[in-house]
Amino acid sequence: MTGYLIDFNEKKYTLPSLLSWSVTHGLGSPCDCFEAVCKYDPSMEPLLKKACRFTAVHDGKTVFYGVVDETQAEVTGDGCLFSVSGRGLAALLLDNEAETAQYYACSISDILNRHVYPWGIRDVTFKSLGYLYNFDIDSGESEWSVLSRFTNFAAGITPRFTRTGKLVISDEEGKRYTLDRTSAFDFIRRERRYGVISSVLVKNKVRGTRTIVTNDEFIQRGGSCRHVLNVPRLTGYNAMRYTGKYQISESEKDSTQYIVTVPRLFAAEPNDIITVNVPEMGPPVTMKAGEVTVWANAAGSGTEITLVERQ
Repeated sequence: MTGYLIDFNEKKYTLPSLLSWSVTHGLGSPCDCFEAVCKYDPSMEPLLKKACRFTAVHDGKTVFYGVVDETQAEVTGDGCLFSVSGRGLAALLLDNEAETAQYYACSISDILNRHVYPWGIRDVTFKSLGYLYNFDIDSGESEWSVLSRFTNFAAGITPRFTRTGKLVISDEEGKRYTLDRTSAFDFIRRERRYGVISSVLVKNKVRGTRTIVTNDEFIQRGGSCRHVLNVPRLTGYNAMRYTGKYQISESEKDSTQYIVTVPRLFAAEPNDIITVNVPEMGPPVTMKAGEVTVWANAAGSGTEITLVERQ
């Protein structure tokens, strides 16, 4: 993989051969991220402050485009090293707060025009999601939260960024294939209970109304984790229940995971549908690639795929 740094004037600098690197892409949250390390020489000193974007190319294809968060030069026993790390373009929305607002009715175009495009994100693919009514934005809420809340409430879609930095708002699934002991060398199954919500008490203080939404399946397994949520005064009863269900659904995301390591670079992309067929772990399961980390260093290289339940 070849790494490039880009300054504010869009001048591109090619980094020396990378000694180690990793790039991670997911389904919107947590934010995509990257790390890269190479040899350092004094001519690279301007990059320590000027670099604001990073892009990487592998086999002629862009495999990452994002924001530079940190650069570092160091002198070690192995010589002088330069390292750079950062996040995907979702960082531009995570780091900027939205103004308080109340939308009687708004569409995805309204959200993009007011909360996405102003922050430099122009390459967007989206489907029409219809209108969402009585959509409120709280003070201090990030622009990413505004976008992801809208798309989830309107259509159950979590926005994500591709390897090239394109924002995708779609529920279209990726490629389909099977992984077994012949195509991967490490399989982990993980079940998480911490953070899963058992019930949500939703309250509208102004109207004096309340409703309780329960996660019966988790309660039957001994789960106990209640949240209390206050909603704006214009929120109706059905919207209150939907808000509670949404909170429970979000808490359950990724509670069941398979982590598969494949000895190939860029072996999968987020949203790919993968069947894991490992008899030692039970019957075959079909899940979605939720996070994909690709790495290379002196010890080796490969792709780690975290599979999550399909919603």
